[in-house]
Amino acid sequence: NFLKSENKFKSIYVEKNEINFWIFLKATFFSIATFQFLRLSDIYFYQFFKKLNPDVLISNEVNGVIFRYKKFFPQKKTIMYQTVNWINLWKPTMKNFYNIHNTNLKFETDYFCLIHKKYLPFYKFLKTKFIETGSIKNNSFQLKTKKKKFDLGFVSIFDERTQSYYGTNNNPSVMSLQAAASSFITKIIKKIYEKNRKLKIVLLTRSNREDKNINKKKELEFFHRDFKHFKVIKGNNLEIVNQCKMILVHDSSFAFDLISRKKKFLYIEPYNFFNKSLISTFTQKKEGLFWYNGNNEKKIINKINYLLKLKEDKWLKNFNNSKFNIIFDVKNKKLNNLITSLIKK
Repeated sequence: NFLKSENKFKSIYVEKNEINFWIFLKATFFSIATFQFLRLSDIYFYQFFKKLNPDVLISNEVNGVIFRYKKFFPQKKTIMYQTVNWINLWKPTMKNFYNIHNTNLKFETDYFCLIHKKYLPFYKFLKTKFIETGSIKNNSFQLKTKKKKFDLGFVSIFDERTQSYYGTNNNPSVMSLQAAASSFITKIIKKIYEKNRKLKIVLLTRSNREDKNINKKKELEFFHRDFKHFKVIKGNNLEIVNQCKMILVHDSSFAFDLISRKKKFLYIEPYNFFNKSLISTFTQKKEGLFWYNGNNEKKIINKINYLLKLKEDKWLKNFNNSKFNIIFDVKNKKLNNLITSLIKK
């Protein structure tokens, strides 16, 4: 819940698939009694929010709730926040993406919280006022300084559809691009480890995330097929990051959380010929201090070793010179102040 603050407003969190039985009965009765050609889901939606009657409705950009809400309650105040780190490859299909759940083609919300102003061109079709806040989810986590237990961490983007090929990951033709790239990077980690077996390397598992329903056993089996020396611990992955000297990331928005916190990391995109690097929204350069779009194994190993040896003060100096900056708004002060101002009106 990112609304943890000193503000005194009351907040209610509604699960995506949550159904109120009594409101559902009322909606069903209304649907039968009025003979109106409205979808039962629309009647339920209207009755639910009429009963809830929030001063401000807040939702992410993915589920389409706010667009639908504005159709029924155009005068109510709404705030939408960005969760997807878009790339130019997806720009032509943006409206199609939002149409999946949307029944209001006006694409309207009062306010939209952007991770970074670089994403503004992706949202030209929205009728809204934009506010640059950084990641709402990332802003809600405060981390205490901890002693570094691990030299290297690797962020998993495991997909359960990935199958074993006779106990290996050596048939990329039957793997997703993400799985093949993860296996490619893991094999590189193995080579680095074989040169220095004192390295402590931790896997930031996707199964650690409460919002993902990932089978931990299958996830570990996938990575252990390429490298058997990953340390694995339970907990919030941001907390685990705080225990690492540096992090490796592939095709994960986690990279932008690390940028906002100025954590040492390397983003690797081996399949950049598809123009699918998440970093490409910020720069078209193939490589820089903390990213590499390519699959030159020697170059990746050299960049990892360089960053492992780079002292923290040098990292921060070089990072600040790179002019990459994403807002880290501790406790979402901007969002909470906006909510407070809207409630007082």
